[in-house]
Amino acid sequence: MRKIYIDCLSKYYRIALLEDGKLQEVVYTEKDEKASVGDIFVGRIEKILPSKIAFVNIGEKYPVFLQLTDNKEKFNTSKAKTGQDIIVQIEKEAYNEKRAVATTCISISGKYSVVVFDNSGIGVSKKITDANRRECLRKLAEPFNIDGYSVILRTNCENTSDSDIEKEISTNLEKLKDIRNRGMYTKAPALLYKDVSMAEKTLRDLYSSEEDLIIVNGKIVYEDISKNNMNVEYYEDKIPMFHNYLIESQIDKLFSKKVWLKSGGYLIIDETEAMTVIDVNSGKAVSQESFAKTNREAAEEVARQIRLRNISGMIIVDFINTNGKNDAQNLSNFLRNYISKDRIKTRIIGMTELGLMQLTRQKIRKPLSKYILCECPYCKGSGKIFLPEMIADKIKTEILNIFTNTIYNEVTVSSNASIIKSLKAIFSEYKEYNDNMRLRLDVNNMMAILLSIQLKQLRLTTT
Repeated sequence: MRKIYIDCLSKYYRIALLEDGKLQEVVYTEKDEKASVGDIFVGRIEKILPSKIAFVNIGEKYPVFLQLTDNKEKFNTSKAKTGQDIIVQIEKEAYNEKRAVATTCISISGKYSVVVFDNSGIGVSKKITDANRRECLRKLAEPFNIDGYSVILRTNCENTSDSDIEKEISTNLEKLKDIRNRGMYTKAPALLYKDVSMAEKTLRDLYSSEEDLIIVNGKIVYEDISKNNMNVEYYEDKIPMFHNYLIESQIDKLFSKKVWLKSGGYLIIDETEAMTVIDVNSGKAVSQESFAKTNREAAEEVARQIRLRNISGMIIVDFINTNGKNDAQNLSNFLRNYISKDRIKTRIIGMTELGLMQLTRQKIRKPLSKYILCECPYCKGSGKIFLPEMIADKIKTEILNIFTNTIYNEVTVSSNASIIKSLKAIFSEYKEYNDNMRLRLDVNNMMAILLSIQLKQLRLTTT
């Protein structure tokens, strides 16, 4: 059974998908998102580089990138000029030193379809393999394939009633027409359309059937989900939800470079700015047969780790002793099968002459590590540590466990000022504990925030 857990009590919304108790996907989304993927703006071109990249002011702190093209899109941007107003949609979010990327090919996504303003056409998800169903969906979308609007039918259409699909396409088509009309008369920069939050998008894409169960610990979010006729439960236990269902421990493992396989082999995952390199090691295996078994296990785990960590861009996998084209093809097939579960577009390029498997995964959002880890101030980036607020969140979990499951009613935490500040902010939301617990937070600047990521290395006492 698939279960989707939504944690609303941390700094971020945290959404975890579990199948038979095993973590398959985890998403962190900011509660106060500004310009995010899917938002549509009327912006003004501030500058055009010789490389045909434009800086577009959409009213945010920094302009967004727009690639000017010479293609035959509905909005031909090849003759765009500085000072021109233009309708754009956020395609990739900003992170690190990279700014957000926008496109003129605007669209509105739903659970079953995507309506796009570009050249006319009808697309059907490749994951729908039944020929009859594909043909039926194409005929269903034909009436909406007008005036330069195209329709893409998503995988969720496969087992959904035609009436629900038609209703969604019709609604989103009218929305898109209205956005375009308003964009022509709205002074730039201005927001034309705010897409649903990333938390809602993620939930929309993860929830596939009534057999799925959503468990949420935020009352407002629970009530919103309940309105959509989804199978949802409200979590009321005082024990932190992710801790209670052993999700926290599975997330912690995602920040280890080493990932063990059942066969005794393991993966080493190195994320760099340029690419991610994954090395497959055999452990004690010595035979060609055991190598093949380890490679098959590794293919499944590589696909899972890419999805869990939200690794994107160029990915290189060094499998064990691949011999010839047959081995390479078999591994590609294994990997393709497991990657098909991924919501984000991933492409297998194939083997290099050196026997390295090449993949690319679409960049849309920051990798998971960017939400949680930061550069160590002492080694200047050669190591990664938890952000202060993440350490505080882990301490919060331990404190709540103490008050809930033991006889102790007083806890003293001594740590760096940054962690203490985060703890004060966190516990200001836990009003129900104020009468029953005594929490003392002492600043001790000699204890580095960051002495490390292990909670046990922070001084925590009970009386």
